[in-house]
Amino acid sequence: MPLTLAFAGAGMISAAHGEAARLLGYPVTHVASRTPQRAAERAAALGAVACTYDELPAGADVVVVATPPHRHAADALAALAAGAAVVVEKPLCTTLADADALVAAAEAHGQRLLYAENLAYAPIVIELLARIATIGPLTHLSVRSLNGSRPA
Repeated sequence: MPLTLAFAGAGMISAAHGEAARLLGYPVTHVASRTPQRAAERAAALGAVACTYDELPAGADVVVVATPPHRHAADALAALAAGAAVVVEKPLCTTLADADALVAAAEAHGQRLLYAENLAYAPIVIELLARIATIGPLTHLSVRSLNGSRPA
């Protein structure tokens, strides 16, 4: 049985997460937004049900938090407390205290907390693309990164 997803947020990035879910075969069951119309539109596009933030995770295994940044911590904390794993769109949150609270909540509730970060403009990626341009067309790229630590 594939993981089921619910979305907190129905903006542009939720469409990208929705397409990724479709490609992976993960059904999106519910979508919440600040406006019921926006939730209904995104839900219809994803074959999901519109709901309110208070109804999340609505039985889903994972809540994708793609709300405005000032809401990230509160929406992620609510989903963790309700028993769902959480993927938070960038930025993770707006304060270090909120980040610490998210990590503590994930541990306390025995859930996973994941962070969706786009590295397209990271200095290392920009340097890599500049170097690739000097050697010819890119035909294969394999990247592996291990980081067993977390901020103290």
